[in-house]
Amino acid sequence: MKKCPKCKQTKHEKEFWHNKRMKDGLATWCIECSKEYKKLPHARVIKRKSDRKWYHEGGGKKIVKEYQAKPKYREIKKKSATAYRNKYPERQKANDQTLYAVRSGRLPRPDNCSKCGNNCIPVGHHQLGYEPENWFDVAWLCHKCHMELHRNARAIFS
Repeated sequence: MKKCPKCKQTKHEKEFWHNKRMKDGLATWCIECSKEYKKLPHARVIKRKSDRKWYHEGGGKKIVKEYQAKPKYREIKKKSATAYRNKYPERQKANDQTLYAVRSGRLPRPDNCSKCGNNCIPVGHHQLGYEPENWFDVAWLCHKCHMELHRNARAIFS
């Protein structure tokens, strides 16, 4: 017997796909939950995302655009953004103030990443924290360097 974390039901091992990469040799989700997930539009894109030609020629982008045009998607996205703003108000305040300072011209945004030097539109990383005195002490990083920095920080603190 094994419990599916998706539907929270304990099911017989025959109700799970085989996956030799897993410790117990079975997939994490039950067959029923896996099938439901694969029906969703984003799952089709994820499944074929390695096929860049198909994705960029309109196949994947078309599916994503159709999904994002639905009111249900916008509602879920809005709920998620609101929940994040409520969970981390100090981060949002710091980000809002930084964005306002950039738009008003008080805080100049460089044309390249301060880490790799890549010519791009960098994003501000609050390296000293989100307290009001540190709002404008930001490192300007490209998206790639910014995500790498957060991945490394997550690995250190976990």
